Order: sequence, then C-alpha cells, then structure tokens
Amino acid sequence: MDGRMVDKSSTESEAVEMPFLRGTLAKNGANFVKMYSNNPMCVPSRTSMMTGRRSDQINVWGNSQGLAASPEGVLDDTCVKRYGEKRCQKLAAEQGMPEHILSVFQKLGYRVHQQGRSHIGAGLLNSKQHNSSVDGHLTMEAFDGLRTGEVIRSADIRHPMEAPSIFLSRAIDDAKADTFFGGADWAGMAACSRFVEYLPSPSQLEQPFFLHCSLNLPHFAFSTNSTWLAKVNDDKVRIPNWLPGFPENYHPYDAFMTTAKAVNEEYGKEDIIKLRKIYYAMCAEADQMLSGIWDTLVNKGYTLDNTYIIYVSDHGEMKFEHRQMYKASLYEGSGRVPLTIAGPGITKGKHVDTHVTSLLDVFPTLLDMAQVSDEKAYAKLEGRSVLAAAGGKSVAPEDKTLKSQWDDRDFVLSQYNWVEANTGLFMVRSGAWKAFFYGHTYDAFKNYKPQLFNLDEDPEELKNVADEYEHVVKRLEERLREVLDPDEVDRSVCAEDFQHLLDLSCGGGNTCTELSDQMISYAPNDSVDIFKSWFSQAQNLFQGQKTPVMKHLRGVEQ
Repeated sequence: MDGRMVDKSSTESEAVEMPFLRGTLAKNGANFVKMYSNNPMCVPSRTSMMTGRRSDQINVWGNSQGLAASPEGVLDDTCVKRYGEKRCQKLAAEQGMPEHILSVFQKLGYRVHQQGRSHIGAGLLNSKQHNSSVDGHLTMEAFDGLRTGEVIRSADIRHPMEAPSIFLSRAIDDAKADTFFGGADWAGMAACSRFVEYLPSPSQLEQPFFLHCSLNLPHFAFSTNSTWLAKVNDDKVRIPNWLPGFPENYHPYDAFMTTAKAVNEEYGKEDIIKLRKIYYAMCAEADQMLSGIWDTLVNKGYTLDNTYIIYVSDHGEMKFEHRQMYKASLYEGSGRVPLTIAGPGITKGKHVDTHVTSLLDVFPTLLDMAQVSDEKAYAKLEGRSVLAAAGGKSVAPEDKTLKSQWDDRDFVLSQYNWVEANTGLFMVRSGAWKAFFYGHTYDAFKNYKPQLFNLDEDPEELKNVADEYEHVVKRLEERLREVLDPDEVDRSVCAEDFQHLLDLSCGGGNTCTELSDQMISYAPNDSVDIFKSWFSQAQNLFQGQKTPVMKHLRGVEQ
C-alpha cells in the first residue's frame, strides 16, 4: 500500500475513507509517515524486512530470487525446482541462512501463526515440515519464473515489457466476484480471526502469540466493485501532474522505466481516473479486512494494554504518477509505505514526521516489543527499533534505537535493480532531501547524473534541484558510500544478469560463451544491433569471471 494513504497530511489520503487504518489504529497508535521500502518489489522487500538485511547483503533483487534455505539449512522446495539443489545450496551459503522474524519469535517461545502471502522462500511453503515451519496457511512462493526483461534490461532496449491492457481493459470497476488475490485475502483474514477466537482469554494465556496476517491487496490486477467504490471520494481523485516533453525532458532512467511499463503512450483522463479510483477502492477493502481482525481481538478481551499491533506494507503503487504504473520505483507512490504501531506505552494519535524510517526497522522494533535486550539478537540487523520514538519503553541496545526526541540517524537507504529498470538505483532520504544515484557499470549509463528533490517544497518530486544544491548531493552520496559501494553493488548485479543470459542459452548444441540465436531472440527485432553491442561490452567486462549467480535456469517468462 502507498504509505501516503494513511498519512493525514497527504492529499492522497483524502481520496478514500479508511476508518480503521486512518481512524481507529492511527488514533490509538503512532504513525510514522516518512517510511520507506528498502526495495520496492514483492520478494526483495519482504526478504529484506523479514531478515533485517539489505538486498545487497542477501543477494535478493527480484521475484525470481528469495531465501534459498531456512535458518537451519533446509532448502526451499521452489528454489530447488527452479535452479537445482547444488545451486540452491551455494546460494544459501552465500546468504548465510539468516534468521527471519518468524523463526526468531518461535525460538523466543511465541506461538507463531501466519495467514496469507509469504513470498520470501526460506522453505516456509515446503511440502515437508521442518524446524522453521510455521503454523497457518502461507501462500505465494518465491523464486518466480525468470522474465525476459530481467536478462536484457541492461542493454537499454526501450521496448514495453508489460501489456497496457493490465491497467486499461483489464481494470474492472464492476467485478462480480473477487480476484484471486481478493478471495485469498478474505479467506486469510477470516482465518486470522478464527485463530484469535480460539486463543485463551488474556488472563488465561500462558504462551505469548505472534500473529502475522499478510494481505495481497491493494495489488494489480486492478479490480473492485460498487461496495468499495462507494468509499472513494470522487471529487478528491486527481490527475497526477507529469513533466512535459516526454521522453527528452525526462531523466533517461525514468524514460526507460516509463517505456518498460508501457506508459509512454498517451492516456485519456477517464482511463487514469478510473484506475486510480479502483486502487483507492482496493485500499478501502483491505482496510475493512483488517478492521475485522481488530474487532475479534477486542471481543476476545485483548487490548492495547497487553497486545502490540503493527501495520506495514512491502511497496506502494505508482497509479500513473510520473508516467508510471505498478511498483519498482522509488518515487513516493511506490517507495513509501505505511508504518503504524499501537500497544502498551505507545503514544496515542502520534503523527511522527520527525524521523525517517524503513522496513529494516521492523525486525528490531518487534524484538524491542518482546523486551529482548541482548545485543547479540540485534547484531546482524541493519535497522533500529522505533519503539522509543513511538512513546514506548525500549530495552534495545542504544545503537539499535531511534531516539524519541530527534532523529539521530536521519538516513534511509533504498535500492532497486531489476525488471523495468535499465540500471541500478540507490535512494537516500535525509531530512527534507531525497536523492537518487544510479549505477554506471555499462557505457550507456556513464553519464546518468543524480537527482535531488526537496520533499517539503516539492512533494510530487517534479523539480530536480541537484544542480542547485551540489553540496547536498555530495553529502548524501558520502553517506551512501559509508554503507555500501554503489558501483560495486551495481556491477555485481550486472554480472549476475549477464550470467543468467548465458545460462539460458546453454544446451541445444550452443556453448555458453557465444552469441547464439537463442540469446538474440530475447531482443525485439528492431533492437538486435543494440543487443549485440551491449553483449560485446558485457563479455569484455564479465567473461570468465566467477560471480555468485544462479545457474541451471529452466525457462523464461515472456
């Protein structure tokens, strides 16, 4: 969900009624409105949040990847099916088989139960039970099929990778039945409520519980009906402002993404308004589902005096902002996500706009809620607990806690480097400033300059002021490089993408080192020369190098 949907200070929140998330929960908790996904794509975002580690640390950049094994080393079934046992063993070793939130809370003695979307791997959906298996009904495997755009995007071939019908003719505002995602969500949230109903009363509870209710909505396919459209405030649904002069006046990275998402064409205002209303309606539907779980907790006797509640999301939705759709962008619509927490000691109705936070902060915050003070438990986590900043009592190590009075960190890093992007993107948020830095591995991207936005003055991110504030760009890049080397990270991802392409072309009499007809078939007919030129450069950069890549790939989704 777009984080602005639960931010009362954002005009986006005016478009739809959300009485639970923006009403009941916000009034009874603390809402962190400068909250970001660390990688705005389903699997990378969720694996990062659940392990407390960045994408570059666990080598998960897209939905065709994931956590290859459980913390105890049990390989993920889908990883093995897609890539083979040897490759998954190697990947698991490289990732370090990290603990995740569910496995840690099991070891803390909690009764852990999950319903709904998992989408991280780690053997959670394996057919056979193991030590890190979780009670409940989990859906959505990681390690999706490989996509064509994943292996040729670095050639900078500007060709639509998605059909616009997904957000035009297939955008439905009078659906007679729920989509697969909607139906799964209603079933999953009903199961969450049943779990609560079967709990002992609070006075008789002997084992603490950790309940993870994971929704798909709001998510494409875009589909809703009159019940939820009635929650939309039609007069508050606006047409996003676009920069004029596409593509010449757009940053080349943004122009590529717009084309890849098939928003390079012109669209009527009616189509844009229709889709945005459908998205807002899906938010209203999700709000209602979550409200049902809250009601069940209250009816069972669980209150915010004895129970913590935390609401987050993996990514938002561009919904035609910046001439873009879907996720995969670090502009606010896609990159910003909600974080609302309520429970013992949390200041009610607190609107936290003084701290910048990210999904990396979720894991240490949950440990802090569980009153875990051992420094070893936090040692490998990149984020900090926000419990004190929300008004709660923190026991986390001092260097893993955000101060309550001011944002002593004032830094958030997000990354994206997968389909619909031609090179790596690194976002830094600090105070009012938001900077984008780009990967320069290939010649086509050597001249990609940073972008800088002042979100206090320009919340729509339409005015790039990097040239006017070079000292701010320099300072933010220095802070980025204190955490990671963006050049090295981008080069590593490019090497993996190139190896993917080689592996896809092995077999059938082809060698993995020649530009075979099968390789060329991944490029559009009018871009073969561009593809060949890029392939030659990639060979010079990476041929013969040992890179931590997934081998034995079995097919590609067009």
